[in-house]
Amino acid sequence: MTRSILFLPLLIAMCLPAAWAQAQAYPARPVRLIIGQPPGAIQDVTVRLVNARLAQALGQPVVVENRVGANGTISANLVIKSTPDGYTLWFGNAAGVHPLFNAENSSTLGKELLPVTNVASVPFILYTSGKLPVKTLAELVAYAKAQPAGKLNFAPIIAQHELLMHLLNSRTGITYTSIPYKQGGAPAIVTALISGEIDFAIAGMAGVTPHLPSNAIRALMITSAKRAPAIPDVPTSTELGIPNYETESNIGVAAPVGAPAEAIRRISTELARIVRDPEIGERFRAVGIEPVGSTPEGQQRTYDAEMKLWAEAARISNFKP
Repeated sequence: MTRSILFLPLLIAMCLPAAWAQAQAYPARPVRLIIGQPPGAIQDVTVRLVNARLAQALGQPVVVENRVGANGTISANLVIKSTPDGYTLWFGNAAGVHPLFNAENSSTLGKELLPVTNVASVPFILYTSGKLPVKTLAELVAYAKAQPAGKLNFAPIIAQHELLMHLLNSRTGITYTSIPYKQGGAPAIVTALISGEIDFAIAGMAGVTPHLPSNAIRALMITSAKRAPAIPDVPTSTELGIPNYETESNIGVAAPVGAPAEAIRRISTELARIVRDPEIGERFRAVGIEPVGSTPEGQQRTYDAEMKLWAEAARISNFKP
């Protein structure tokens, strides 16, 4: 009896670490996804197509927080400075917060941020206001050249849009006056295009395509390698003879340095499974989003290739953030 009583505390002590580990298995509380775009913007649309499924898979709430400003760097830096426990993650385009686009920022995937998964890719589309008397890229170029230099207004939302227009200018000679819409995002762009406040813009499809049938907004060109099923009549940049213009915005999840490998692996695995579901894929493509679902290593490779392209584009166009 005495021996059994003495052995009991030892048995309990031996079991405690395993019980504690099981009790604290990731995730043990809600997960936050921080994004740098406002509601209705493409990253916001993307995350809200998957967060309910992710919460179900994790068995914990997934809270989406919009922290808008500074081309996404406010949201990225919030995550970088957060406790690296896997419960605060960043959702966005990692290339967009690179120092190439933000002179005072140092958010680099693989350094300040750790790759988790590339969720989706989104092509860029050149839109014009329906009030502009053009229906094709060639007509836009001809019309712009017939106007006083800089008369047409272009509205970039993020730095990549500005860079793409620099490139288009170098290839076609089109001129414009830039009117940034960084805080309003895509919803503000839609309103401004319909009213004619701005003449043309670059954005994704979310929130824009419903206005194409009425010609309130016109889509002239898409930057992906292939035409998009949702807007099959819109030609690619390659088809229109614009060289070295193919690119997409790669939207994914990143974690602060020091985040547990278990958390990164779990989020990566679950999101890859979710976006490969046919139902989710159909929802994505309906708004111009192509599902990906990669490993952390795959996301890093995509990011490196994307940054190589953007760096070359910046060099060619003498782009400065």
